[in-house]
Amino acid sequence: MGPLDYSLNDDIIDIEWCSLHGHKVPHGKKYRILIDKIPYVVHRECMTGAEILSLTGKTPPDRFQLRQKMRHGALITVPNDKVVCFTEPGIEKFKTLPLDQTDGEIVHKEEEKSPRRTFSLLEEDKAFLDSLGLFWESII
Repeated sequence: MGPLDYSLNDDIIDIEWCSLHGHKVPHGKKYRILIDKIPYVVHRECMTGAEILSLTGKTPPDRFQLRQKMRHGALITVPNDKVVCFTEPGIEKFKTLPLDQTDGEIVHKEEEKSPRRTFSLLEEDKAFLDSLGLFWESII
């Protein structure tokens, strides 16, 4: 098992193609699934979320989230212990996301910089923000 090209083979069923064309995915075959735009051929009809993540080498699986994209755009989060059967109608592909993503800047203790304070806050507001243990600044 591993990444493969899109060569057609009657023994391998492309679940994305079946979904996009409204075909029922047959039982008892090998299945081509897309994970992060990379095709993988699996020899089982059903796998857990953790097993699907392991195909990509993203381990340990509890550090990643697996998302299943359905035919009309719905995204479903697949827990590691949930079983996904590739014969279910509408499954197109899968996407992985690291669980340590952040939207803001992270300041590590060893790289800590002085916060910018261009205006003063009330002492109780400053005390509250400091009690959160977060890096904060007051900037105009």
